[in-house]
Amino acid sequence: MKTLCLMLTLIVPGAALAQAEPPPLDAKAEKHLRTLRTLMLVDALDLDLGQAQTLDNNMATYDARKKPLLERMHSAHEQLQKAARGELGPASQVDALVNELSDLESQLHKLDHEMYLDLSKNMTAQQKARFAPLAMHPMPPPHAGQQLPQGAPANAPPPLEAP
Repeated sequence: MKTLCLMLTLIVPGAALAQAEPPPLDAKAEKHLRTLRTLMLVDALDLDLGQAQTLDNNMATYDARKKPLLERMHSAHEQLQKAARGELGPASQVDALVNELSDLESQLHKLDHEMYLDLSKNMTAQQKARFAPLAMHPMPPPHAGQQLPQGAPANAPPPLEAP
């Protein structure tokens, strides 16, 4: 079961990322990703399905708070790609984008940590240790249309395109 969840975790987002243009996540894709996460929680934390669904629903409230940050990150990365192709103005604009990305990543990290602290309150030490990687590197909506470097975490920003 663990192997199956791991394979699905790696394959499904990778397949979505291989598309050419980022399509918005429809309700079906979002439900699919949430189902995958629920199965991962069942497996990783030895929870029954009901407990995992409750935990996933609580995680979804944090996902909603992270969504605008992820969208802004995606937009800033697109702007950096334009800069790499020479389609953006002076270096100060690039510096501003890099500062914005750094700030957004910091905000996302704080939200991940807040979620971990909130949702792990009643977990055992073992469950907390197994939950931490799931909470700190959750499965956000993929950066569709972009291939992540091998070994990059699922929530890694898309790589810059070569000029």
